[in-house]
Amino acid sequence: MRDEPLATVTLLSKANRESPDTFGFSLFARSAVPDLVEGGGATVRADAERLASVLGLEV
Repeated sequence: MRDEPLATVTLLSKANRESPDTFGFSLFARSAVPDLVEGGGATVRADAERLASVLGLEV
C-alpha cells in the first residue's frame, strides 16, 4: 500500500472520518503518514500533513 501514496492517503482519510478514535491509535497510520509527508509527492502532501496534525505528529 505504501507504493501507492494517493490510495494510501485516501484510505487513511476515510478511516479518520469513519472512526477518529481508532485512527488515532493505528500503528500503520502513525508510521505511514510521516512517510507520505516526506515522500508521497505534492499530490498527497497537504492531506498527509492534515492527517499528521490529527495524529499529533510533528513532521
